[in-house]
Amino acid sequence: MPLNRPLEDFPDESPIGYYRRLAQTNEYESWRDLAQVAEISATPSGLMANPGHLSSALGLDPAWTKRVADRDAEWRAGHRFLRLQRDAVCPQCLRDAEYLRIEWDHVYVVACHRHRTMLIDHCPRCHEPLSTLRQRIGFCDCGHDLRTHSCVAASDELVWV
Repeated sequence: MPLNRPLEDFPDESPIGYYRRLAQTNEYESWRDLAQVAEISATPSGLMANPGHLSSALGLDPAWTKRVADRDAEWRAGHRFLRLQRDAVCPQCLRDAEYLRIEWDHVYVVACHRHRTMLIDHCPRCHEPLSTLRQRIGFCDCGHDLRTHSCVAASDELVWV
């Protein structure tokens, strides 16, 4: 079942973030729904392990799905340092363009090097961790628009990490 609106990935976009944005744009609840439509395992590894099948099932450019899968394989080589339980985001980056940056997936990255501000991993309104399964990238599950959050300046040391 081809998607209504296929998207090109951003060069610094998180691989699973790409599929989250693709699902959001095509009005699916989550990337897991894309996997279900494509009849593949609804796990990140299942999604990334089948770029050819995924491209034909969803009507995506095979070069895009392969590139996203290759980027994921390269990034996951250091899997013990990946954020798996919650997202961390820079509200200012989300204001610029609403997608998840790949560097935010790393547990030691706590500040945005572009804006020199701290990332947030909890909702400023409800104080819950930002779920990796939330439907909209720029919003918490409680409905709070994360792009409106006032950012805290980061030290040079935190930006360097």
